[in-house]
Amino acid sequence: QAVMEVNVVLGKFKLLNTIVDDLSHSRNLGVDSLGNLYVYSADIKSDSIKKIDLSGKVMGTIGKGILSNPEWVFVDASNNLYVTNHNGDSVIKLDSSGKQLLKIDAKTFRRANSLTVDGTGNIYVVDRDANLVYKFDSGGNKLGVFGGKTMLNNPQGIAVADNGNILVVSQNNDAIVEFDQSGRVVNSLGKGVLSNPFDVKIDKNGTIYVSDTILREVAMFSRNGTL
Repeated sequence: QAVMEVNVVLGKFKLLNTIVDDLSHSRNLGVDSLGNLYVYSADIKSDSIKKIDLSGKVMGTIGKGILSNPEWVFVDASNNLYVTNHNGDSVIKLDSSGKQLLKIDAKTFRRANSLTVDGTGNIYVVDRDANLVYKFDSGGNKLGVFGGKTMLNNPQGIAVADNGNILVVSQNNDAIVEFDQSGRVVNSLGKGVLSNPFDVKIDKNGTIYVSDTILREVAMFSRNGTL
């Protein structure tokens, strides 16, 4: 289905809480099914994921001794954490206690950046420096790769829609590129609206949310029809 751009931009929000603790160079967060936040820090002293409740209290630290400069975190429906490990250019899967369940090693990536997981457990990893997206099954076996400089330029955030299509932020193109499961480009949105987009999320209704670092806004897009 074609994507219809909706002229809705979320600019200013009401501040409910500030989490300070001792976070250093925190870049990304994930939310588990209980509403807990997992904020990762690239602090060389910790190299870990910090679990924070909704009041801002740090409930624990996960991944010490396993992670090295974590880049991105995704939390699945079972509260497992998937983390791109920048210094090792690998993907690590941890359970909620911090036990390592899976590692996809560095030989695959030039710069593992963002990642997401679909409803069947397939893992999608953005390789920013190679302008590629890798797809793995739940056991870490590579199923495919798609993208390339003609389709993606400095890719960042990634999300999977209910129909299995993959949306990837092409930051230097100021666009969101939509791929089907075969890796074919089926749509592009945001041209003329976005300026240096960073991350993309999709809600249960199919509404697409894109954070924009230059405009300092969140743009919303909806589809002309169901996903």
